[in-house]
This record gives sequence, structure tokens and C-alpha cells, in this order.
Amino acid sequence: DRAATLQLERVEPDLTTAEAKELRVTEVVSTFTQEFPDAAYRVTNIGVASEKINGTVLRPGETFSLNGIVGERTPENGFVVGYVIPGGRLVEDYGGAVSTITTAMWHTAFFAGMTRIEQRAHSYWIDRYVAGLEATVSWGTLDLKFRNDTPYGVYITSSVTDSSVTTTIWSTEYWDIEAEFGPRENYRSPSTVYD
Repeated sequence: DRAATLQLERVEPDLTTAEAKELRVTEVVSTFTQEFPDAAYRVTNIGVASEKINGTVLRPGETFSLNGIVGERTPENGFVVGYVIPGGRLVEDYGGAVSTITTAMWHTAFFAGMTRIEQRAHSYWIDRYVAGLEATVSWGTLDLKFRNDTPYGVYITSSVTDSSVTTTIWSTEYWDIEAEFGPRENYRSPSTVYD
């Protein structure tokens, strides 16, 4: 036996139906699934980042910034402590494993023909990632940025399971991207690090 009085308000959308149709988003242009080892912190942090990325729209000429969309990795922003790699060392900090979705997002953006603005690999290679197409981020120092230089809009979706994250770029195909991977070179033996 409760009642509530509600005041209705008209709110203009960020993107109207007419504007969305003008973007000509018609098909999946690129999608990628990155698997990861099961760990509660990974599922949580990748899930938080995925939820924030899911539904992102890039108009022609706009730039995607993972840090700008996901925000600082703090408990207030939904992130938990996991392992990160500053300076080549594994240490505990908030937001560990966000680089997994960063890698998936860069892989997807690369094959969609997005223009690379900022992208860096980890300080050492992690064998579950495709060499040459991995990416990492760090709040305040490293970001993943790419620009939509096509005449079409881009709509990004993202979803997570307990062992993988899938990112997809929807648009209208403009580029035909292929990548060729050469042989590995400059093999070096690891050194011993005392810490």
C-alpha cells in the first residue's frame, strides 16, 4: 500500500533515430574473441570494462579512447585488485586484466580499418595474445586510441564469459584488411632478475 509521485521529464537522446540511420551501420565489419585464464578478478575487471565499452558509437572522424570510456581503475568505478605489469613486473593493483579487453578491442579495430592513434604492447609478450596485435593500457600513462576515418558510423559491442571477451565493430565495410605475420626473429634468452 505505497504510492509514489513521479515527475516526468522529456530528455533529448544523444543520438536520434534519424542520426543513427545517417551513420549507415549495416553489418559486422570486424569481431574478435580473446580467451583468458579463469580468475575472479579477471572476470570482474574485464566485465566492468566490457559493460562500459558496449554500445559505444563513433561518428566519422571521432576517436575511441579506452581510458576515456572505461575510466580510472578504482573500486568506486567497479574494479578490483588483480595483477598488472608496470616496468616488466607483476604487481597487484586495481584493474588487473583490463589489457585483455584492450587487446581484443585493438585486434577488432585493426581489422575494421580504424586509424591507430595510440597503442602499445606489454613490456613482455604474453603467449595467449597474437603477437603484433596485442595492446595494454595504464591510467594516466598508456591508452588505446583509434580514429574512425571512414565515412560511416561505428557501433561497438562487447560481451564477456568466464573465459573470454568478444568485441565487435558494426559499420559498413570500407576497408579490406589483411595481416601477414612473418617469422619470429631476434630470439634472446631471458636474463635473471633479482628483486
